[in-house]
Amino acid sequence: MKKWIVTGGIGTGKSSFCQALKRALPDLQLFSSDDAVHRAYESPAVRSRIATALRISGGGVGDPAAFRSQVREVVVADPAARERLEGILHPHVWEELAEVQKAASGAGVKVLVAEVPLYYETGRAVVADKIIVLAASQAVQLNRVRARPGVNEATALALLKMQLPLHEKVALADMAVWNDGSLGALEQVAITLLKQVETS
Repeated sequence: MKKWIVTGGIGTGKSSFCQALKRALPDLQLFSSDDAVHRAYESPAVRSRIATALRISGGGVGDPAAFRSQVREVVVADPAARERLEGILHPHVWEELAEVQKAASGAGVKVLVAEVPLYYETGRAVVADKIIVLAASQAVQLNRVRARPGVNEATALALLKMQLPLHEKVALADMAVWNDGSLGALEQVAITLLKQVETS
């Protein structure tokens, strides 16, 4: 089984590319770190640990989405808080990825694609056959991030600065996909990449 990591900067189209790969090869197995994090936030115990680590009042009780907004405000303002948050959430992500990989291998899946936004920041120990970085101009990134609910320009800029610069990720990757253009162009890259797998 081939195992690929799809990573890149915020707003570069990682999820769109993963979905394009899935449409091109329906039997492909997808794993989303963001979805794993969402599931972790559904746990009251995890939210309580985060609230304690980040000194957020209320203990994480209540709506997980509202709590995530509080967490985002804290980590944008305090890099040390971000490290404490990652120390809680990332073990959940890696454990879930290992379970998905084991199940996919047992089911005879040919390609497993894991979307890991912070791969170079936190996940380099995860073994993969190919690391694919999605890249885009900063102007495009900012436009995409600002379109998300509850994210203003200042927050969008802060989120970009929290990640390793894109040019460094591109230099480290096995393959870079530039995504300033249309979804159709992204679809074509996905189709071409999977054709290479079929002929290998």
